[in-house]
Amino acid sequence: MEVSRKRTHPKHIDPYDIFCAMLYVLKNGCPWRDLPADYPKWTTVYYYWMSWSKAPTSDKPALLTQVLKKLSLIDG
Repeated sequence: MEVSRKRTHPKHIDPYDIFCAMLYVLKNGCPWRDLPADYPKWTTVYYYWMSWSKAPTSDKPALLTQVLKKLSLIDG
């Protein structure tokens, strides 16, 4: 996931924390705004969700889909 990050700003938030927040939302089915304070701000997590969910081409799955498949969290 580090590869997909834009190199315009220095990294302030650990991508692992962002990914854990995404898993929290997926597991609990809660709205983005209801993320606990232990995670990064919901707007940041949602931004990464949108960027990691976009498929680069029609024949290649999105980065988030690839990671979830590799972790056996979704069928594929």
